[in-house]
Amino acid sequence: MEFLKSLTGRFTRTRAPINQSLELRVPFDVIDHIFSFLKSHPKALLACSKAHPVLSQIVERYRFHHIVIHTGVIDFNYSFRPSGLLRRLAETPWIIKYVAILQIEFNYHQYLGPAQMTPYLEEIASLLPMFPVLECIMLPTRRSRLSWQDLPQRFRLAVENCLHLPTLQEVHVGDMYFPLSMLDNHANINYLSLSGPPEIEPVYLKTTYPQIKSLAFEGFEHRYNGIFRTWAKRHIVGLQSLKYDLSCHKIILDVLEICSGTLENLYLCLQRQVTPRELSSRLM
Repeated sequence: MEFLKSLTGRFTRTRAPINQSLELRVPFDVIDHIFSFLKSHPKALLACSKAHPVLSQIVERYRFHHIVIHTGVIDFNYSFRPSGLLRRLAETPWIIKYVAILQIEFNYHQYLGPAQMTPYLEEIASLLPMFPVLECIMLPTRRSRLSWQDLPQRFRLAVENCLHLPTLQEVHVGDMYFPLSMLDNHANINYLSLSGPPEIEPVYLKTTYPQIKSLAFEGFEHRYNGIFRTWAKRHIVGLQSLKYDLSCHKIILDVLEICSGTLENLYLCLQRQVTPRELSSRLM
């Protein structure tokens, strides 16, 4: 915090706009460049925004680059309740153009089930059309095996409409039965991350797009091998980056065979220490 104070000079008691009423000891471009490195550190950006109103204005476009919306349980002090975010957008509508990553936390209580999220998801459905330049949608889950079909239809349609945005390139899905058919014919999507087996309907396996350039998956079960391979044959033939964990070792050989001619980066996530022999046996 002392460092932030050192960037600013004295106040002038004028009625000039707040961004002109503070003399900066360091050029604006330099301060802006410093804050650009904090895009992936929301807690730091939040702290900076509270240090001084002028710094709040400077940090704004980085703080709202990645927005987290919760659905009833607050896991992060920088996450928004849907109604709170709506009020913020009404007060400062210009921040809409800063939002590139939208993260919706499915953090329902294990004893009450996903129904408790419905009021929040209905509000989020109203918010989603307000973001015209999204580049990434993240749908992480707190509990396992959430069914996409159990979520409110209005919310599902709003998410599907976001997939049509020409700016959208990345989709991250938590442990839920998410229908991959929703991605069909979206040539703009090139990154897909799955934290559990998706839902793949055989009727949609003939589609060609999207053509995924980067794929990350974990937590797949053996029974999904065949149908996932059929889907992958059409959608990852140009894959350049692959990330997976050892729980998917039955699938990985099929995937590597499909994209062996284009793959440039391979990331292996280990949940525990393994020996070279064990790793080799998993991939044989």
